[in-house]
Amino acid sequence: MNFLSMIMADKPALIPISQEVRNVLEPVMLFLLVALSIAMTVAILKQSGDPQDLTAITGGNSDNYYGKSKGRSREAIFKKVTVGIAISIGVVAIAYFLFQL
Repeated sequence: MNFLSMIMADKPALIPISQEVRNVLEPVMLFLLVALSIAMTVAILKQSGDPQDLTAITGGNSDNYYGKSKGRSREAIFKKVTVGIAISIGVVAIAYFLFQL
């Protein structure tokens, strides 16, 4: 019995789900968390660091074609994918925690 179970022992379940469903959902959610974490790592590693991104630190100007078309580039797609995966990890982690209650 873990600490959270001891605290919640006398309280009704936050989400009333049968034990059979919990036994199925727990490994599925853990698998999703692992798969999303691996996907997040791959998405981050596929992004290339660009020295032009450092111009914001030095105050330089990056008004060139690359800077103007950044929203449609491969890097922009990877950035959107990374944000989507991060949000998915957060949602699955919160849902997993709620199912443990």
